[in-house]
Amino acid sequence: MSGIVWPDVEAAAITYLTAALAARPEAVTTGVRVSRAQVDGTARQVIVRDDGGPRIGDVRATARIGVRVLAATWADCADLSALVVALIGAWPDGRPVVAVRALTRGYPVADDSGVPERYLTAELVVRGTTL
Repeated sequence: MSGIVWPDVEAAAITYLTAALAARPEAVTTGVRVSRAQVDGTARQVIVRDDGGPRIGDVRATARIGVRVLAATWADCADLSALVVALIGAWPDGRPVVAVRALTRGYPVADDSGVPERYLTAELVVRGTTL
C-alpha cells in the first residue's frame, strides 16, 4: 500500500458549494456564506464539517460530511437546504469527489437561538493522490 495524500474535503466542499450557489438564479442563494464555522450576523450560511471515513481502495476513501444550513426564515432555510442537497448530489466530477453514496434530505434542527437551521449528511467517495 502506497502513501496517499487525501484531499481537504471541507475546503473542496466550500469551494464547490460557493461557486454552485453563486451560479444559481434563485433569490435564496444571494449572499450565502459557505464556510467551516458559523458567523454571527450572516443570515444565510452553509457550514461544512468533515466527519472522516475509511480508505476503500488504492486511492479512494469515504468522506462523510455534515452540513448545517441557516437562514433568516424557515422557508428560506428549507429552500436553501433543498438546493444544497441537490448540488451535493450533482457534485461527482472526480476532483476530488468520484461518487455520492448516501445523501440525506435537510431536516429541521431546533436550538435555543431560534435561528432556522436544517442539517444534512452525505457520504462521498473521494480520490486521493499517490505520493
